[in-house]
Amino acid sequence: MRNMTILVALFLFAGPLAAADRAGDRNILRWGRAFHLALFLSPQAAEGAQTGPQWKTREEYDTYMVFAQEQDANKKIGLIDAFFEKFKDTDFKEAILIQKMQAYQGLNDGAGTAKTAREVLAINPNQVDALYMLSVTFPYRFQPDDADAESALSRARSDARTGLSALEQLQKPSNMSDSQFADFVKPRRLVFNNTVGFAALQQKDYPTAITYLKVVSGETPNDALVFYRIGLAYLYSDPPDHDNSVWYLARAVSLAGAGNNSLNEDEIRQFLTRAYVSRYRSEGGLSDIITQAAASPTPPVGFAVPTPPETPETATPSEKVFLTLAHPLRGGGATAQRSWDQAKGTRLPMAGKVDSLVRGDGAGIYNVRIDLVSDSPSSEDGVYDVVLRVSGQAKVSNLAKGDIIRFEGDLDGYEVTPNFFFTLANARINPEDLPAFAPGQGPKPPPTRRSRIRQ
Repeated sequence: MRNMTILVALFLFAGPLAAADRAGDRNILRWGRAFHLALFLSPQAAEGAQTGPQWKTREEYDTYMVFAQEQDANKKIGLIDAFFEKFKDTDFKEAILIQKMQAYQGLNDGAGTAKTAREVLAINPNQVDALYMLSVTFPYRFQPDDADAESALSRARSDARTGLSALEQLQKPSNMSDSQFADFVKPRRLVFNNTVGFAALQQKDYPTAITYLKVVSGETPNDALVFYRIGLAYLYSDPPDHDNSVWYLARAVSLAGAGNNSLNEDEIRQFLTRAYVSRYRSEGGLSDIITQAAASPTPPVGFAVPTPPETPETATPSEKVFLTLAHPLRGGGATAQRSWDQAKGTRLPMAGKVDSLVRGDGAGIYNVRIDLVSDSPSSEDGVYDVVLRVSGQAKVSNLAKGDIIRFEGDLDGYEVTPNFFFTLANARINPEDLPAFAPGQGPKPPPTRRSRIRQ
């Protein structure tokens, strides 16, 4: 009876979920209404029933029918609350709370939806509809800056996994066809898998994120957001899986460009380009990969992005230092940790071109972002190879984009994604390379050095 109640209650009370816009779901809802009396028996029919929920009085049944037919969600919620005040011991509390929950959802009231779903689960921890509602809204309700963000993620994973387990145990009612039952189960299974994957990604549990999100991508091969999240999970794994990351991000770019999603194609393409060039030091071959990924949701067997030489013959001394240090760190894992343990704190003399200047916390403190490697994406704003932390050095504030400088600093940190860069602490810039005036102020001195410094 419980399994039948779960299914019939959902169909009777289906609110304006995204899936309800499909013609197939509208057919199922019409089928569900035909089972109205199977769950909410009239008092006369209930007298002959020996098992299952019962109406205790004609008044209880008639009061229910008032809000069951109410189309205004706010009024429906009020009528349900009044019903519970009057009929505290009703046998139909779980099913009526589902109706209240979906009324809140119809009002886009996330807090009311979640609160009521929790009330349903307090009665029945495996109630599929309540678990589904919590899971389908979680990625939109989640706030990473909330104090309880970590516990919210863990709870969402638990809810979604409980939902998957409940679906596995669900038995098809005899009055439901195989196709109707499949149409009920499939979207819920996808939502539960997606929520586990989303929460795992936020918690940096990348293997779990990949496992669950790939289940979703197999059923929704045109969902750019799912492929974008898979690409992120591969990229941020330790060690990173650059080949799979490039493919799935490229797939997301192609889908976003086709207009199938609300994602911004330019932003995703820029992110992919930054990650790709940081790893492979040029955009060569990327457009072809995007074209390939548009035709297939999964990479071909043996797919790999060609790896360029570790250090080009044309590299300057500064470039050679950068590339030699960066190469073992890009791959992550134990090798990267050993390399970093040996390199950290080394004082590096280098040269490069200013990408941007960011004021730090405190007077005279600046972060100077430097384009160093000649075949890096140095032409793209906001992409750089080195960040200098400079404190108390005169004229640093006069620097402008494109200024060429020599500098040195202590190797203090690095970031791998989306673009690789080193951080140099206690940095000092060659005073001869600092402009005497801020941009737009004073005479501009004639160039006294070549446009490229070879150190």
